[in-house]
Amino acid sequence: MSHPPNPIRSHDENNHDDIPVRERKRVALYIRVSSMDQVKNYSLGVQERRLKDYCKSQGYLYRIYREEGKSGCNGDRPAYQHMVDDALAGKFETIVIDKLDRLGRNTVEMAEFYALMDSLDINIISISEMIDTSTWIGRIFLFILSIIAEMERERLMERSKAGKEARQQEGKWHGGPPPFGYDYDSESGLLYINEEESEVVQQIFHKYLEYESLSQVANYLTDEEIPSRNGGKWAQTTIRGILSRETYIGKQKQGEYEHFYEDMIIVDGVVFEEAQRILQERKKYSPKVKHQRTYTNEFFCYHCGRRVNEYMRFCSHCGGGLEFIDIADNRGTSSMLMDSGMH
Repeated sequence: MSHPPNPIRSHDENNHDDIPVRERKRVALYIRVSSMDQVKNYSLGVQERRLKDYCKSQGYLYRIYREEGKSGCNGDRPAYQHMVDDALAGKFETIVIDKLDRLGRNTVEMAEFYALMDSLDINIISISEMIDTSTWIGRIFLFILSIIAEMERERLMERSKAGKEARQQEGKWHGGPPPFGYDYDSESGLLYINEEESEVVQQIFHKYLEYESLSQVANYLTDEEIPSRNGGKWAQTTIRGILSRETYIGKQKQGEYEHFYEDMIIVDGVVFEEAQRILQERKKYSPKVKHQRTYTNEFFCYHCGRRVNEYMRFCSHCGGGLEFIDIADNRGTSSMLMDSGMH
């Protein structure tokens, strides 16, 4: 596994030149900020200055491992993994952090990490919490604080889940860009019709009923220089997504809740149902992927090849239409094949 160079620094100017470089303690400085930390202005720079000052005061040699915009919920972080690799290679004797939660917030993973560092005789020092795992009291505090961090994470997740369910029950938009044809009102939390885009939505439905072809509708919009939301050319997958969205007939599904808003209707119900009938009819002519998935439960998009969930209707990477069907292979076992949903 290759990593970018991470030079060791020494600080002879801080009255430690009486200690030979080869005898100085080699430490890893791990600094991390999540997206929320960045909002709170708890930056990498703040952590780095504190850790560097500590190293200067102790005469340590240090390596810096920076993690920007990464959650501490799991260990799938490039700089974190780089540090673990260097620990296994014996490149330092101690890890210095500003706070324990910088290393992570998952108690099980952190317990495994601490056990690995202990087996390598690598100590962990948290300068804000004054914890040093080279002492027995430091090891006790380490595990207590890691459990507290996990409890706090679970509490925040429960609050977030409760807030999301409350929004769903109230029929408020779940967040993210609103569907084409609508704008979002941050005060009410609801969608409202964008007059200019809604006219394009109506054209899309009526042209699809006329052409019965996704590609011809896309070509029509492009030829007429009707702009998409991002200003690019219209794609078949975008057209399919619009034609399949029940929001245009006033229905908004949020989790297990369904709401109806008359003032959100853009397309007549009869027109919408006819478009669905044609879409279903055209699926009969869609090509099938010939690769069986009998050995794993992994599924991949026919259009872009990225991994997808078997319950998804559209690929979250490229927007391609997806459909899964059951067949029996030549050994009599059930296989899952993917229908491209393209015309």
